[in-house]
Amino acid sequence: MRWEWAHAHDVVTAWQSWLPTTPDELWASLHLDGAASASDSPHVYVSGVFVGDLAGLQHQLDELQSAAKAPMSSRFAKETDYLHTMMIEGGCADLSAAQCRPVSEGGKLTRASQLARSDFIAQPLSSSGIDVALSALDARRTTGLHGGGVLFDAYGGAINQVGATETAFAHRDKLACLQYVTPIFAAAQTKPNQAWLDDLYAAMRPHVSGYAYQNYIDPELTDWQHAYYGVNLARLISVKSKYDPDDLFRFAQSVPKR
Repeated sequence: MRWEWAHAHDVVTAWQSWLPTTPDELWASLHLDGAASASDSPHVYVSGVFVGDLAGLQHQLDELQSAAKAPMSSRFAKETDYLHTMMIEGGCADLSAAQCRPVSEGGKLTRASQLARSDFIAQPLSSSGIDVALSALDARRTTGLHGGGVLFDAYGGAINQVGATETAFAHRDKLACLQYVTPIFAAAQTKPNQAWLDDLYAAMRPHVSGYAYQNYIDPELTDWQHAYYGVNLARLISVKSKYDPDDLFRFAQSVPKR
């Protein structure tokens, strides 16, 4: 589902209120993508998957459209099997399973360089928080930076039906995970893109939970132990010390031992 950029604020507001009303069988992501060129505009769209029939999905999409109160530029849904759905999600819609591998493994997928940071929100972003994200993407056009974006991944639902301490994953009361991403097309773009990313991340501090997704490792994150592991940090350290006392499985932000 796509809307013109002028409606982005209304779409973000609507998506955040619509998401908790959807069934566990539906997952959706909200994309705020930077402009591809100086003459282009940023883009706002929602994509996702639904385990059910097309009629049941259309009802859910109608609810989002009604909440957004803005005309869509396009809307598309297709019913297909599980494997093909996952191929689409993995960027391999027109490839075979053998082709859906990196070139180094005989496939057709190339690697892309990018910088990224993450946040969680437990409650919908306020109007001012939405404005921070939208303004950052508008500003990229004036600096000669293209692409990049802010991605809202749906949480809640079945994820939040598990207690925070029942598994190693502690983020069980969140509405969405936010990814801030910027592509690196040339080495000279690294510093300005890092600056844009860090400025956006800093500006979002008053509006987010202070936690981060541990599978999006962020070398710039200072309080990463708490941000990644929350209330489970002490128990994870205990497990690490018992089963890996020599710290064999380690990297810059791995769970430390005692």
